[in-house]
Amino acid sequence: MYYNKEEMTREEKLLLLLAMDQLESIEEISKGDYVMEEVKKKLVDLTEDANFIGLYDKEEADRRELYDRTRYAEKLGREKGLEEGRKEGHDSGFKEGQLKIARKMKEEHMDLDTIVRITGLSMEEIEKL
Repeated sequence: MYYNKEEMTREEKLLLLLAMDQLESIEEISKGDYVMEEVKKKLVDLTEDANFIGLYDKEEADRRELYDRTRYAEKLGREKGLEEGRKEGHDSGFKEGQLKIARKMKEEHMDLDTIVRITGLSMEEIEKL
């Protein structure tokens, strides 16, 4: 990367420092300017500070954990939805089967109490058939 540090403003140098990832380049851009030397020192100190590095690692770990928890919650939600859907479908189909049997029994003039006992339907449901 070509740059002429004599032609750059301090703000441009600061932005360039933050974008650089090689210590030699950082030293070159900051050489001769007291403020820039202090910024360089702070940057170097931060890159060696385990607590500062740990903040980034913690933030990244928190992001991954949130992503994992979200995926897990979505999976549980899908599974629960499918389970409820199957149950509702089964219950609905079961109820239809009971009504069909009760209708047949009623057509055969079976006793309503017997139909109630065998199908588990209420007397009102059977009378409506």
